[in-house]
Amino acid sequence: MKRIATILSSSLGLVLLASATAAQGPVPNITSVPQRQADNPGNVVINGTTLGLVTEVRINNVPVPIVRVRADRIIVGPLAPQLPGFATVKAFAGNNTDTDTLSLLPTLTAQRRGFVVFPTINNGDAGTYILRYSYQADLVNVADFGIYGRRFLSPTATVIGAGILPDANPFPAMPFALPIEIGLIGEDLKMQAECFSNTSGLTRYTNLAQVTGFGNPQ
Repeated sequence: MKRIATILSSSLGLVLLASATAAQGPVPNITSVPQRQADNPGNVVINGTTLGLVTEVRINNVPVPIVRVRADRIIVGPLAPQLPGFATVKAFAGNNTDTDTLSLLPTLTAQRRGFVVFPTINNGDAGTYILRYSYQADLVNVADFGIYGRRFLSPTATVIGAGILPDANPFPAMPFALPIEIGLIGEDLKMQAECFSNTSGLTRYTNLAQVTGFGNPQ
């Protein structure tokens, strides 16, 4: 009798587990979020699979209106102008979620390999750039007249490179040796680019990028 009760109990548990799983529904899967221009992002497209039951989308934890939902694509927005950089996109379907990243151009990324820094600028358009670096603490919410976005580096930050952005593709700027500055050994190296867009005619700051500084192995 006890064995029968145990079997019935196990079976009931499996049924309840299956019911709970079914109630949660399919898990949304985001495969890509195409980049947008930070000063005029408009609608944002989210590509993926099993997206048909998504009921909420948040960008940087802020809910955004859903314009259209399909199994393989969601359109949300329109977004107001944003600061350049990388935003977290999160889709909700019941208790299930998935997360990806939206690039709001222009953006700057950098990798350090040994004692060499490899910066990449993504302007999303042909134009020009000026790249600066500094070990000093970043400044917050500094707006410069005629330049979209925020400046995070001191006005005395060193110019490490400048040139032409030939097209809309991410541009690998000239690598440079990790600078050594007395009294700042071990501090992170901070970088920011100032980009001009031929299409919009705007000069814009990128996000702040940084790598571990001299004295910290990598």
